[in-house]
Amino acid sequence: MIILKKKKKKKKKKKKKKKIKARKKKKKKKKKKKKKKKNQK
Repeated sequence: MIILKKKKKKKKKKKKKKKIKARKKKKKKKKKKKKKKKNQK
């Protein structure tokens, strides 16, 4: 049982890293849109 718990924790960490990368890409796209709006003004 202890070995199974350790394996589950490792899988969860990998999933978290993927989610963080996706969030960073979305934030960068939002920043670019804000810059375009400032240029139009």
